[in-house]
Amino acid sequence: MHIIYILAIIDVTKRKSHLNMANKTKRERFTEVAGSRVQMVIDRIENLSKCANRRNYEFTQGDIDKMFKAISDKLKISKMKFEAELNSNQRERKTFKF
Repeated sequence: MHIIYILAIIDVTKRKSHLNMANKTKRERFTEVAGSRVQMVIDRIENLSKCANRRNYEFTQGDIDKMFKAISDKLKISKMKFEAELNSNQRERKTFKF
C-alpha cells in the first residue's frame, strides 16, 4: 500500500515538472536540463577520481590511457553533435528561398 502511494506521488511530481517545463522557453529548458546534466557529469568524474588512490587500487599507465581515451572520445562525439546542429541551423538561414 505504501509503495503505491509513493509511486502516485512520484507520478504527480513528474507531471507537474513536465507542465512546468512546457511553459518555459527552449532556452530556459536547455539551461535547466543541460546545467543539471553537466553537473552530473562533473560529479561522476569526481567520483572516478577516487579510484586514483593507490592505497586502495592498482592500475597502470595503460589503464589510465584507456579510461581517458574513452572519455575523450565520447566528449568529442557529443561536442560534434552540438556543433553540427548549430551549423545546420546556420546553413538553413543562408539558403535562398522564395
